[in-house]
Order: sequence, then structure tokens, then C-alpha cells
Amino acid sequence: MMMKKQLEKLAQRVNGSITITDELMATVTNHNIRQDTDVCWEWTDENGKATCGGVGALANFINNDCKTIRWVGTRNHMRLAVNGTPVWTTANGG
Repeated sequence: MMMKKQLEKLAQRVNGSITITDELMATVTNHNIRQDTDVCWEWTDENGKATCGGVGALANFINNDCKTIRWVGTRNHMRLAVNGTPVWTTANGG
């Protein structure tokens, strides 16, 4: 069972409010949502596959009618600065 603080954190990302609704609780139950670590959440996707990611990815999943958002195109490159030094990387979310 998830702790109230964890549910409030999820509700904030999904609804913009810490109010825990019956709809959110049903989603948590139906998709076996739980917080594994401080930053990692785990849930069951629409195909019954265990999936994990951050609270933002989980909120996107819930707000997309509990369907996983798939990448449909090539990923753009992004220029980052590390200690003032430009570094090119692929913007792949992590």
C-alpha cells in the first residue's frame, strides 16, 4: 500500500492538486502503481507489462488514459553545457 505522501506527490503531478481522488486510487490499484525508490515508480502498462520511470513519466501515462506514449520519430540532438564545456548528446530523456 502506498503512503499518503507518495499519493499526494502523484496527485500533484497528475491533477495539479494534492487531492487524492477516487479515480486516482482506482488507477493506482488497477495498474499496481508503487514507488520503488525516491525517484523511481513502477506500474503495469496497458499490455500487462511492468514498467518503471519517474513521477513525470507515470503522470504522462495516467493523463494519456493509461496508455504508454511511444516515440514515433527520430530523436533530436541537444547541446548541453557541462562545467561551461559544450557537450552534444541525444535527447533521450536521461
